[in-house]
Amino acid sequence: MRDIKKLVLPVTHGLTSTLLPRPSSALDLARDGIVLLDRAGQITEMNAEARRLLNCVDADLSGCDFWEAMLPDIAQPQQIAADRAMQQMEEHSFVAHSQFEGDWLEYTFKPYPAGYVVNLKDVTSVQSLKRSLAESEFTNRLLFKSNPNAMWVFDLASLNVIDVNLAAVDFYGISKSTFLTLKLGALFPDGSGAALFSSVRSAGSASVALQICRQVKGDGSVVLVELACARMKWHNHKAMLVNLVDVTQRHLSDRALRRENAELEQKLSSQEERLKNALRDVSAMTFALSNDLQVPLHAANGFASMLDEKYGPLLDDAGRHYIKRIQASTRKMAGLVDDLRTLVQLPQLPGEPEKLEVALLCNVIIEDLRARHPHRAVTFEMNGAICVVANKRLLVIALTCLLE
Repeated sequence: MRDIKKLVLPVTHGLTSTLLPRPSSALDLARDGIVLLDRAGQITEMNAEARRLLNCVDADLSGCDFWEAMLPDIAQPQQIAADRAMQQMEEHSFVAHSQFEGDWLEYTFKPYPAGYVVNLKDVTSVQSLKRSLAESEFTNRLLFKSNPNAMWVFDLASLNVIDVNLAAVDFYGISKSTFLTLKLGALFPDGSGAALFSSVRSAGSASVALQICRQVKGDGSVVLVELACARMKWHNHKAMLVNLVDVTQRHLSDRALRRENAELEQKLSSQEERLKNALRDVSAMTFALSNDLQVPLHAANGFASMLDEKYGPLLDDAGRHYIKRIQASTRKMAGLVDDLRTLVQLPQLPGEPEKLEVALLCNVIIEDLRARHPHRAVTFEMNGAICVVANKRLLVIALTCLLE
């Protein structure tokens, strides 16, 4: 038994090669459970950790068959394969789940001259992580398969398509079996796909920015898509997930809208040019008309003044009244001509909008009118709190016309 322990020590965790005074205490130094079996599979010795993992802390299992110390739901599926390996003096291992305890144990059988060493290790946390990872992968694949957007995956090394979802099969009009025989370049016209992903392969970028590109369908038609992709692991492949949305109609609508906007801008520019020409013509005609009217008005007013001065004493009251009417009419007409000239010049008058008090401007205009017409008794009423933002010169002209 002493010689057996010397052979057992190197295969246990945390043990030194120094012979300990008590073999059981040496086994208890191991982190994992250790069970020693003879060639018949009977338990010769086990440490405290093995007792704990097998739920037999207080029981003496020496001389018992190893499989009887295990739960039936674990022993029955594994015993035949383990016994065959033990008969051939080969290593054997398996991982079993205890439905009762809810934990996972890894059993490793290693031969040694007197029989077998069974190493027991609690791998519950590892199995939980594996199960979580498997559930996550299952969820990802389910989302990939049922996603309404067309999605496919290609291998970064070979550029072969390695998976495709149902939406992509419908979008491209290519069966899944045919799809999985394609390379990346078959879906991009003129080799644009290789250029698109070359930066990803060379620089190791995690993703390609959202962009507009063209795709070739199964019938040979080319459509415009909005494409995004990201690097990922897919069935142990270094791969790229491609997600795309057909934007052909949206692009056509945008192009039609841009064309309509361009046409509207052209029409607006044309109308604006025509309006400028019309205003220029009106301005020129009005200016010419005002100049042409001044000469006959001055002549008529001059002749009326000469008639009043030279022949006024010879005329009766009706004749002198007619002369006054002619002079008043010519003065009024001259004022209208001046106003017309002013109206033509208004767009060219300088000045920036500013905050103005209407009452102050009106008072100045009223004082000027009273000085020009002292014989007229006029009462003005206004609200003194009115303020506006306007061109001062234009506002004064408008108020003068109104008050006069």
